[in-house]
Amino acid sequence: GAELYKVFGVQITLANSSSANFTFTIQGSNDGVNFGDFGTSQVLSANGSILFNVVDFGFQALRVKAVRTGGSGDFKIIAVGKQ
Repeated sequence: GAELYKVFGVQITLANSSSANFTFTIQGSNDGVNFGDFGTSQVLSANGSILFNVVDFGFQALRVKAVRTGGSGDFKIIAVGKQ
């Protein structure tokens, strides 16, 4: 079977913010279809960065859920995994 990454660093950077308000949540899935939240959500409401330290991630797939509740902005996501 495929080896799973158990530890991730996920950095999200927000730029060109105009009254932005984004909530980001790490989600995991074992079938690539049904995802559930993993850990605590974080909010970015101005230009800058947040970092998720994901430990003991027991899923086959990881995604970042982004919900915009106001304004606009551009964000970039970088994820690095370690077995």
